[in-house]
Amino acid sequence: MLTRLFKRFDVDDTGFISKQNLIDAFQRLGRTNITLEQVTQMISVHDIAKDGQVSFSEFKKIFDEDQEVTTL
Repeated sequence: MLTRLFKRFDVDDTGFISKQNLIDAFQRLGRTNITLEQVTQMISVHDIAKDGQVSFSEFKKIFDEDQEVTTL
């Protein structure tokens, strides 16, 4: 299930969720007012490797550590 969710963000199939991937995802949801600064902040919270993107293992950690996320 998490793999499919990750792939909904990683539409270019790079193995990472980039800032552009996240902006595109928000736009698909109708959130066209999202800024690069907001997306950068979101990624930085979960970017353990500090490479400016979120890998699948970093993405998985979000769900492993935050019980509220898994109950959405």
